[in-house]
Amino acid sequence: MRIERKLLIVEDEQSEIDNVSKFLPKLSISFKAVKTLSDAFHALATEAFDYLLTDLHIETKAGFDRPDGLKVIENAREQQPNLIIVANTSDPRADIWNEALKAGAQHFIRKPLLKSDELVIAFSLAKERKLLTGKLNKNTSPTGLWSKYAGTYPHGIVIDRLT
Repeated sequence: MRIERKLLIVEDEQSEIDNVSKFLPKLSISFKAVKTLSDAFHALATEAFDYLLTDLHIETKAGFDRPDGLKVIENAREQQPNLIIVANTSDPRADIWNEALKAGAQHFIRKPLLKSDELVIAFSLAKERKLLTGKLNKNTSPTGLWSKYAGTYPHGIVIDRLT
């Protein structure tokens, strides 16, 4: 039995979502696509994902100083620390790519994606970078979705008090 991986796509252009989604079935990757920051934050807080592919210019367009896709990356790192994150945009500025990497993306890929191999290579390199930097903990759940509660509830969440 093959375990299917799950990808969150954060992209405001339907044509890009359609483009990426056509590669995913043959890669055994299911996906959820969202088009807004608030939908992305909600998905990251309520669902477990293995991968994140986020556009850097979601609700803003190229030319703004701080692309809002960086907020998605930062939120993803907080909500799901083991998530493998790849940022993408058609914006050619190298400083945008560097900002994505500083925010927590492990790799960057230019739009449009033309082949499934590009996606496979991008996520493979992203995972390798995360492993090499020691930011992927092999001993936690794949997504790390609930790891932010570990400090508050080191022995688990209390359901009922003993009397």
